[in-house]
Amino acid sequence: MQRIIFVDDEPFLSQGYVEALKNRFQVDFLVGARDAMNFMRRHGEAIRAAIVDAMMPTPDDAEDHETADGFETGLWLLARVQAELPKIWPIPTVILTNRSTTLVADALRRREIVGDMIEIRRKLETPAFALPKIVQARIDRPVG
Repeated sequence: MQRIIFVDDEPFLSQGYVEALKNRFQVDFLVGARDAMNFMRRHGEAIRAAIVDAMMPTPDDAEDHETADGFETGLWLLARVQAELPKIWPIPTVILTNRSTTLVADALRRREIVGDMIEIRRKLETPAFALPKIVQARIDRPVG
């Protein structure tokens, strides 16, 4: 079974997504960007995909301006993975957000987070039952 991570600061609100994903994947749920970064440092090469909430509290090892006061903490995490863990980058990623996907895409470009392995999805438009297929499509997509 493929191992994926789900990064969010609200376990209760993510529960439906995680349960749907468990039918197809081994899911490691991580509360926040700091826990996710530490986990990826230890287990990164075993992870096949990531689902990352865009908005989360700023971790202790970052300044508020680095995460746009929490509005881009998930993107901050991806930038850290890209810079510090080149062996696993690019990783197939689904960014879940309540913000405009255009705003998130602009922030990705501004942060120079590269790779065609990232898909941005609005939470309200992404039902839990659909997420496993979306993640699998990211995994199956050829790099480059």
